[in-house]
Amino acid sequence: MTNKCICDQCGAEFNVAPHQRTEGDLDIVYLQCPHCKQEYLVSITDSVLRDAIVEYNKIMLKARTTTDTEVSDDLARKAREMKNNNLLRSRELKSQYKQ
Repeated sequence: MTNKCICDQCGAEFNVAPHQRTEGDLDIVYLQCPHCKQEYLVSITDSVLRDAIVEYNKIMLKARTTTDTEVSDDLARKAREMKNNNLLRSRELKSQYKQ
């Protein structure tokens, strides 16, 4: 099964094939129309966000593997807060990058 996109710019249909590039501290993932080269930003991270994502994953792993329900609930609550902060940071980076 191949996922397809329709380019907003030229109307061409193309396969979803993420590309990645680095600009300084930024890791950028995007789709690109092979016909007109229009780019569609998928995600953008900096070192702060990447570190926060690693920390979030560690906390989620601890929450899933602990047998203490109270500790698990506290870790899950902390992970949700971190996830929300990470999403905000991601939106902020996208907004700054687009300008």
